[in-house]
Amino acid sequence: MYRSREWILDRIRQDHRNNPELPVHVLATRNRVSQTTVAAALSLSEPAPAKSRPLGVPEPVRTAIDLMPLDEPSRSVDPVSCLPATDEDDHGYQPEDEAGVVL
Repeated sequence: MYRSREWILDRIRQDHRNNPELPVHVLATRNRVSQTTVAAALSLSEPAPAKSRPLGVPEPVRTAIDLMPLDEPSRSVDPVSCLPATDEDDHGYQPEDEAGVVL
C-alpha cells in the first residue's frame, strides 16, 4: 500500500502528540519507517493549515439577487400556446387554465 511522505510524517507527529514518552525506535516500528525518518518528522515544523475558501455568494451576485423581485409568484407559460398558429387543426390541442377550462 502506498503511503505519501506527508501522510507518514503526519502520522508520526500525531503518535508523538498522543504519547510523547514513546521512544524513537517504537515510533519507527509502529509506522514502519526508519529512525532517521522519525527524527526528521519530529524536527520538521508542522505544515501550515490549508487555506479555506470563503463560503457564500460573492458581493456582486448577492446585490443582484437582492434586487430580484422574489415576492411575486412565477408565471407559468403554456409552451404550446407560445407557438405560432397554423391553418391546421393543431392536432386537436386546446389550452386549458388551472381549473381545466378551455381558453
